[in-house]
Amino acid sequence: SGHCSCKDCWIKSLKNKKECMQCKTKVNSFNELSRVRQIERLLLKICASCPYSFKNITRVDESEKLIKDSNGCNEIVKLEELDSHIEKCSYRFVKCKYHEKGCNDNIRFNENETHISKCEYQPLICKYCYDFYLLKTIEQHYLECPSMLIECKECNQKIKREVMSKHIDKECEELIIPCKFSQFGCNDKIKRKNLENHLDQTNHSKHFSTAIEHLITTIEYLKIKNNQLSNSIDELTKDKEILNIKNIKFSNKLKNLNIKNNQLSYRIDVLNKGRKYKNNWIISNYSKIKVGDYLMSPEFGYDPDFFKIRLFKKGLWDPNIYLHCASEQKNIKLTITLLNKDNKKNHSCSFFYGK
Repeated sequence: SGHCSCKDCWIKSLKNKKECMQCKTKVNSFNELSRVRQIERLLLKICASCPYSFKNITRVDESEKLIKDSNGCNEIVKLEELDSHIEKCSYRFVKCKYHEKGCNDNIRFNENETHISKCEYQPLICKYCYDFYLLKTIEQHYLECPSMLIECKECNQKIKREVMSKHIDKECEELIIPCKFSQFGCNDKIKRKNLENHLDQTNHSKHFSTAIEHLITTIEYLKIKNNQLSNSIDELTKDKEILNIKNIKFSNKLKNLNIKNNQLSYRIDVLNKGRKYKNNWIISNYSKIKVGDYLMSPEFGYDPDFFKIRLFKKGLWDPNIYLHCASEQKNIKLTITLLNKDNKKNHSCSFFYGK
């Protein structure tokens, strides 16, 4: 129907209703609409303020009202030239050079250099330790930097902070310190640089005597402590030897227990297999054995119950059977069956071992 509206308005409207905003004619999508070139050309001749004339052009909520900025761009530009102007506008918003280090400020392009020179996220090199710190933290670093030169309150020398304690304790010549014999009675206090003169010029004989007496007492005390420690070491050595002997005995007992445990394990395995044993002894050359000779079977059974069978050829068809045992047996029954090709002619005999 020729009704006109901008692209953004059409897209928003069609998301809600598939119809024209004015005449309600059905419109399925934005692609069905036709561009009105004549109106476009007229609109492009219209002049408008640069968007960077506002403070909050980068607002998140589009319903937020735009606010004019007296420090913003004052250019009035034709719409057809607006895109080109925006790209080069000196008042456009840019990210800070140090945004990756934490600065989230959006600043105008023409204020960029000024901001960067003051930005608290710019890295600076400590002139004492040569490490990098942010502008916002470097002042605190200077209060702690171990390489920073600070003034000694006694001698006014510039000393690194990390060695100041050592300087005060052992080196500062202007520091007032007590005499080396202070613990023995000398109450004089002098500057470190004058200590040698003090020792040379002051009579410390009485203090020497006190120091010697103190050393003698200390030596006697240390002798007593040394004897006590020696006795303690001797006792500990004896205790160690006793523990070593006990440890050896315990190790031997443990070895014996392991041996017995292995023996018991073996016996348990044997018992778990059961007390019944079956096997075959095939005699293939019986007819060739002379009367009066005998055959001895292979050993059979379970440890310690091992047996052998001796077959004595008494006559041509009249053998005697003997059972031999490797150890004393109790409560054991053994049955031997002579197998024939004809099962009806099989012959069995039993042996009993008791107390």
